[in-house]
Amino acid sequence: MLLGAVLALSTSHPVIPAVARADWQGHEIRQGDGNGGWVTRPAQRKVLRHPDCEHTMPFGLAQMDNGEIAIVVSREKAAPGGGRLFEPNIAFSKDGGATWSPFQAIPGTRGRPQFLHWLGGGNLSFVTEALGGGKQQRFFSGDYGRTWKESIDHPGSSDGKGFGIEGNGWVDRGEKGTPKAILEIGYHLDAGKSHPQGDFTGIFRRSVDGGKTWIDEVSPPQWKFTVEHNGKKWLRGVSEGAIVRAANGDLVAALRTDMPPKYFEGPHDDSLEGTAISISKDNGKTWSDLKFLFEAGRHHANLQRLPNGDLVCTLVVRDDIQAGKLSKGELTSHRRGCDALVSHDHGQTWSLDRRYELDSFEFLRKDGYWVDGVCGHIGAVVLDDGHVLSVYGNYPVGAVLVKWKPDATAEQANFFVSPLGKDENAGTFDAPFLTLERARDAVQALKARSPDKPITVLIRGGTYRLEQSVVFSGRDSGTAGSPITYKAYPGETPVFSGGRVVSDWKPHRDQIVAAQLPQIENHYYRFRELFLNGQRQIRARYPNRDPQDPRFGGWAFIGATLPADDAAPIRFTGEKGVFPRQWAKPDQGEIFIIPGLAWNSHLIPIRDYNPQTGEITVSRRPNQVWDRLMKGNRFYVENLLEELDQPGEWCFDTQTRILYFWPPQGTLDGAEVTIPVIDRLIELRATTHEPVRHLHFSGLTFTQTLSVFPWIHPLNPDYLECNRPNSGGFAFYLENTENCVIDGCRFDQVGGDAIRLHGASTRNRITRNEIVGAGAQGICFADLEFWPYHYPAVWRGNEAKLQSVSSRLPWAVGNVVENNQIHDCGVIDNFGAAIHFHGQNTDGNVVAHNHIHDQPHHAIYFSMGFGQNIIEYNDIHDLCYVMADAGGVYCNRWSILTDDPVLNKSQIIRYNRIRNVMGVVPHAVATDDPAGTPSQDRIRRPYFTWGIYFDNSPRRVQVYGNLCVGNVWGGVFLGGGYAEPEDCLVENNIFVDSSVYQYDASMNANSRGNVFQRNIISFSRPDASLLRCTSREGIKKLDDNLYFLQGGGALKVSGFEDGSFEKWRAAGFDRNSVVADPLFVDPTRGDYNLKPESPAWKLGFKPIPFEKIGIKKVE
Repeated sequence: MLLGAVLALSTSHPVIPAVARADWQGHEIRQGDGNGGWVTRPAQRKVLRHPDCEHTMPFGLAQMDNGEIAIVVSREKAAPGGGRLFEPNIAFSKDGGATWSPFQAIPGTRGRPQFLHWLGGGNLSFVTEALGGGKQQRFFSGDYGRTWKESIDHPGSSDGKGFGIEGNGWVDRGEKGTPKAILEIGYHLDAGKSHPQGDFTGIFRRSVDGGKTWIDEVSPPQWKFTVEHNGKKWLRGVSEGAIVRAANGDLVAALRTDMPPKYFEGPHDDSLEGTAISISKDNGKTWSDLKFLFEAGRHHANLQRLPNGDLVCTLVVRDDIQAGKLSKGELTSHRRGCDALVSHDHGQTWSLDRRYELDSFEFLRKDGYWVDGVCGHIGAVVLDDGHVLSVYGNYPVGAVLVKWKPDATAEQANFFVSPLGKDENAGTFDAPFLTLERARDAVQALKARSPDKPITVLIRGGTYRLEQSVVFSGRDSGTAGSPITYKAYPGETPVFSGGRVVSDWKPHRDQIVAAQLPQIENHYYRFRELFLNGQRQIRARYPNRDPQDPRFGGWAFIGATLPADDAAPIRFTGEKGVFPRQWAKPDQGEIFIIPGLAWNSHLIPIRDYNPQTGEITVSRRPNQVWDRLMKGNRFYVENLLEELDQPGEWCFDTQTRILYFWPPQGTLDGAEVTIPVIDRLIELRATTHEPVRHLHFSGLTFTQTLSVFPWIHPLNPDYLECNRPNSGGFAFYLENTENCVIDGCRFDQVGGDAIRLHGASTRNRITRNEIVGAGAQGICFADLEFWPYHYPAVWRGNEAKLQSVSSRLPWAVGNVVENNQIHDCGVIDNFGAAIHFHGQNTDGNVVAHNHIHDQPHHAIYFSMGFGQNIIEYNDIHDLCYVMADAGGVYCNRWSILTDDPVLNKSQIIRYNRIRNVMGVVPHAVATDDPAGTPSQDRIRRPYFTWGIYFDNSPRRVQVYGNLCVGNVWGGVFLGGGYAEPEDCLVENNIFVDSSVYQYDASMNANSRGNVFQRNIISFSRPDASLLRCTSREGIKKLDDNLYFLQGGGALKVSGFEDGSFEKWRAAGFDRNSVVADPLFVDPTRGDYNLKPESPAWKLGFKPIPFEKIGIKKVE
């Protein structure tokens, strides 16, 4: 018989009376980390208390289909005529437990309400005593607990020995939630036996008729056990219990076990009982032996099943006694409260070292009597969102509710790695590996046995110091359906560091300390970084870093190069002559310099120094002719002991291997000093025939790699190609990879590129990462072996030569670089871009929704390659504070192959916001830019930058829907030194307030087919030009634009006759363009949306989706 045949199901939803009660309070629960420590997790807590009682004791929660939760409590206080009053009350919540209706007494009842069950529809039931009769009865409500009009006897056991009740039962339900059976556990104590020496007998039974009759009653013999104490054997049993149907169909019971005999002689009460698990695989007919969770002190269990199949066992901590930790009369602590355990295998095992402490309070009686329950009774429900709402009775305060969410990560991983692990372990949650290499090898073995199974490695928080790269090869690959994932354990931060701790510091002089480094491989001593507690410190320098003006202050300047007629000098003097200190070992120093026209940065060893003349001789030339040393170039001297004169500075003597440091706090007590010792942390390295596939890395942090800047060509040390990326210092190095993922990681102060992709790269995804403080570039696709090809001869009219070059390049196809934040990189190699493609054939790579800012040079850079990429929805600002001749998005010598079906397409740059691309040059060479302003009379800024810059090569590019604000020579530039732009489209963009030109088309007579239409230009400088055009032959169309010079005045066209806009129009350009205010919504606040009445709409301008620009929210 189904339960629905017994009770008429109600479908009405009565309204709960409005209640004004406090909402949840913020709360933290603790969870064991599996290694003897704890992690905290957010939760919510509140207390319910009946206004007229001494104790409000909860005995059950029920979640109903009207969206409400019911709670039954016992209102307890002294009775007027003596004895105790126990009155069942009920209250309701319709917001997940945040607020509750007032408690209402349930008429006709007394005692403590047990076994609260929702039976479908409006039907609730619970068991307690009937008022006046003293008999146990099951009471029923058909209107969601508002009235209780029916009751039936709740019978004792079939043998007449009684059926004690407490705990939680279970309702089996059909597919549609229809109740099928009630399951419950009771107990009795045989006549002649008494607590605590007597052994309780536990009873299981079922009812399929709503509790009228009971079947399958059994007292399992496995629920009895024997304990030996002081030479005597004691029979022990179980009393109350909780029961749940596991996802695999088993029945799991959490049973209250009798008090251990070792407590009989001392102070004791019923709080000294424990909890054990028993499982039935045949619907309750037989049960397994008891598996103890706690010998004593924790019981009143409640069992619930989570949506993912995990089981949660909530218990009351009445005495804080943990298994194996109590001798007679000894407690672990005076903690009381509520705990929970989770089982990921249907109740077979419970991770005690991952125990949750849901609520805690300390209790110690004034008389020192340490055994005192002071709390008890429990209830729980699983909410629809996966949270658990638990309640337990805290005698001093009331019914304590905790809303929390179990961590289900343990069953989500195949292997675990921990800084506290051992590689000889099994790699389980409880016995994790120590190293990523060991986990990699275990994955290989598991993959061989189960090739179609996804594999996950969870990496616990802490620092992993690497002495060598962790290398993954093609045999470590996953598949599309079974990827292999290495990710951070939820809520924890694993850090992979190439830094080695330096210790054994000794006083040197004044505040400076020194450490003798051991004899190790020489390459370890090429480090140019030192970290104090994870923060990069300052290499000793002259002039000192200027903290008030760190970008434009703190420079020395070349006064003269020697000899004066040398086109590529390596000798120079400083502007101020001799340097103020005598250098005992000048060859230990290096010159950091921005040479030439500020197109590059260099770090060059000092060969010699003449203290009488102040003449410095460096060991090599910077590189090609445009980076030669020039009068006025900025530089500073690094790594000389005499210049270590400020807190936070350091230097290293490579001859003596002595490291010197001035701690900024004056002492290294409690501090950690590290130096980088390896130049790659993680390598995915394979061949084009067997690439690394489907490896995923998520949530990890990488830091402290060696900087190998500058890269010196092994065959030609004097030649440094400025476009070519450096070859080391990578946190991630990927060579020939497909469908690999780097997601949600943090790259913090690595020495070179954060992520380098070399060789063939196909459909890799680099998403949601933060890259900060990289020594060079953020993300770089580059062929390290690619020797630069020269121009201009190869670019036009020599398709065969271009094909020959392309045939030697690897392919980057379908890669996605999205939703990353990249900032403050290029710390050592100032040329470094945030994102760089170099020496590649490309097709369909997407660079989107990135936030790039505070970079010394470009944001996104393409150099010396071929093909089409999509650059869209990026938020780019505050760039080029060291270099000049640069852009927010910059393409240099990036071409197409006209006859190639893939490489005949070029770049699409759309819907990007690019602001404040500055540019900085020596004041002495910046003679052609009226916009620049000098700093310290030595540096000119802003200078020679664009928002979007196509240099030397633009063909078939599309620039659409971008916003460029506050640049120097224009929002976009088509041209360059060998400028023959061809078939380029610049359309529907907004260019605002560039200093010199707003649009720059520096073309020669071979240019053709370029279109500039439906753009908006608004600027405020009356001395600035509207645009520059050096060859009208290259323009196919320049019309239908909207121009506005704020404050009025004549528009000028540089490079065209006398610059007259009227003559420009007469020549056939901008005849349909409009000069008017574009009517931005609020440009002073950065809102460049157009008002409905903007004249741009009539010209066919389309809205730019500004709301989509920048990092997008990812669920």
